[in-house]
Order: sequence, then structure tokens, then C-alpha cells
Amino acid sequence: MTGLKASFLFIFYFFLGNALLFIVVLGSLFCILKDKNRKMLKDNLSLAIFIVFLALILIFFGNITEIDMFGFKAKLKEADDIVEEVKKLEKSVKESFKEYSNILQLYEESVSNGGREDSYNKLLKYRQSNMLIDVVQAKINDIKAQISIQTNFLKSWTLEWVPYSTGLVNEKLHTDWLLGFLVHSDPKYVQIQWEIRGRAAQLLANRKEWPVPDKLIEVLKSENRLVVKVLALESFENLMSDFGYVKKDMFDFQGAITWWENKDNRERVKAKFSAPPLRPLVP
Repeated sequence: MTGLKASFLFIFYFFLGNALLFIVVLGSLFCILKDKNRKMLKDNLSLAIFIVFLALILIFFGNITEIDMFGFKAKLKEADDIVEEVKKLEKSVKESFKEYSNILQLYEESVSNGGREDSYNKLLKYRQSNMLIDVVQAKINDIKAQISIQTNFLKSWTLEWVPYSTGLVNEKLHTDWLLGFLVHSDPKYVQIQWEIRGRAAQLLANRKEWPVPDKLIEVLKSENRLVVKVLALESFENLMSDFGYVKKDMFDFQGAITWWENKDNRERVKAKFSAPPLRPLVP
């Protein structure tokens, strides 16, 4: 109410002051002008009053815009701020939708055909997005679940020496053959190359021979298929259990690499592990 009273008082005194000014000016004109001009002034008095009144109105509204008596400027600024916030929100929603589409694409690449680590690492960067952090974390958990399913399936896979028919499969395969599978496979089976590497890495879990752990670390450094790396990490952890190594996470590849790069750890393992016996490539 105080602001409203002040507004009415301002209007009252504004018009009163201008009216008094008008009377003073008009009286002065009547006193100054000669008698012959007074009739002309009276005849045009209505037009003069209209013009002065119009001027007063213009002055009044001009003053309103300057002093913002009714808070018009504040309300206008508030409306502009709302418009800007809506624009920012619209931009944020569009960016979030684009990010969400990218997340879905990276998720598919991270779980399909053994999973791609490069896509998984790109997905991790989206955890910095406040709006999508829950979505990203859910996808990360789902990726780990999907990779676990694929690794368990691969453990039941039959691996044999190809293209030769040796009659030896899985655990009966020689260590040096399994090590060979880790880095390459027969070109005829290139479409299932990651399955061969993954199964070979899993079959090395109990081969306490040198340089099995070294080769598994090479896989963790260079391999891009998550299933292969997870199986290699599981085998490495199993072989290093007597030396105090425990992985923190199923994707803790860098942790294993860092542990192995410790010279003391490597020397302790090398001293305990024997070299695999020499065997011909083809029996």
C-alpha cells in the first residue's frame, strides 16, 4: 500500500504542479499581449489547452518510463530473464538429447561382439554430465553385467588347435600354443578372433609358467575387446593370488599393469614360475 499511495501522490502533485505552471504562463500571456491579440488567443484557447494537455501526457509517460513508477522495467526485465532461462533450458535439453543418443551408441559398441574398450572409455567421460550421470552409471553397470554373461559363455567354448587335427582341446592344449592364440589366430577364423583370444586367456589361469603373466599383461595393454581383457585379468589374478595381487574391479586393467610394473613383484613371480617345456608347434 505504501508504494501505491506514493504513486497516487506523485500523479497528484505532478498534475497540480504542471497545472499551476500552465496558469502562470497563460496569465503572463494575457498580461503581455495587446488587446487586439487577446481575442485571437481566446479563440484558439481550446487548441492551446489541448496541445498543452497532450504535452503534459507525453511528459508524464516519459517520466514514468524513466522512474519506473509502477515497476514496468523490473517486470519487463523479469520477463526477459524468463525468456533467457527458457532458451538456456531448450539448449540444454537439445544437448542432453544428443548426449543421450551418443551414450546409447557407445553402450551398444561396449557390449556387442566382445565389447570395445575404446567405446567404454568414451562413455565414462559422460559421467561429468550432471543431467545424465544416473543414466551413464546405469549403462556402466549394465555393460559389466553383459560382459560377465559373455565371459561365462566363452568359458564353455571348445578351443582346439587348427587347422591341424591333434585331438587336443581346451586344458590339454600346450601353453605355448595358448600364448600363440593370444596374439593371432588362423586367418580363416578371423571373424571369431576375439573369442579365440578370450578362451586362450581364460585357459592360462592355472599355467604357472614363464612368461604367461607377462603375456597376459601385454593383452591388458593392447587388447580392445573387453571380454578378452576381463578373462586375461581373471587369469592374471588367479596366477598372482599367492603374491598378494587382488583386482579392485572387473575392469581394473590399469591396476594390474601398475602392479606388474613393480620390479620386485615381477622378480618374485619370475623366481617361482618355471619356463614351459619345449614342444613342437605340431605334435
